[in-house]
Amino acid sequence: MLTWLIALGLTIIQKNVAAFKDIGVAAVSPVLAVICVSSVIAKARMPLNVAFDRIVLFRTVVGLALPLGLSALAGWLGAQAVGSQMTWPKVSNGSTGGVLATLGILLIGAIGEEVGWRGYLQPVLETRLSLVLASTMVGLAWGLWHFGYYTHGALFVIGFTLFTVASSIILGIVMQGTGHNLLIAVVFHVFVNVGFVLFFKETFSDGRVMLVNGGVWLAAALLTLGL
Repeated sequence: MLTWLIALGLTIIQKNVAAFKDIGVAAVSPVLAVICVSSVIAKARMPLNVAFDRIVLFRTVVGLALPLGLSALAGWLGAQAVGSQMTWPKVSNGSTGGVLATLGILLIGAIGEEVGWRGYLQPVLETRLSLVLASTMVGLAWGLWHFGYYTHGALFVIGFTLFTVASSIILGIVMQGTGHNLLIAVVFHVFVNVGFVLFFKETFSDGRVMLVNGGVWLAAALLTLGL
């Protein structure tokens, strides 16, 4: 609840302060919520795991490749479903700075979210729930927290929430045995967003396309659970 309230406040600031118009400041609300709770309740404090070893390296590579592959498939299937074409963003000479700036923004947003979702909420829930159920709860919170997407309609929200739940389960499995390593979660999150930028350029807000995306990720989650 605190995360939603902070996100709402930051969204209001973003809409009314010119300096923040083009910056998704609400993305840092999960980490701000963690800071607030940890500052007030000593027992609620939890160390963040950013240790790095060969296992984390391998899982991080998986966390990079999976979102790109699934997003490419979902983007293509979604475009086919609505009679559109999957178009790539145009990269012109001299645009390196813009690409790096975009990646930097995506990285900051991913850190701001993942400290709260997978760095804090996931391990807390796993003290009482199974990995799959905890991941499902985190995915629901993560999806419904994106209330800015509600304007795209009910079909979009259903598809997007299906995607966040399925991807949360996949990420939970990828992180299993690593002590909820934050590096894996952040890389996964960054490349989920990169996938949206690359493969959903013209179709992201279409509810039908997002429903297809949710279906692709759900199928991948079910396959992952069956392995």
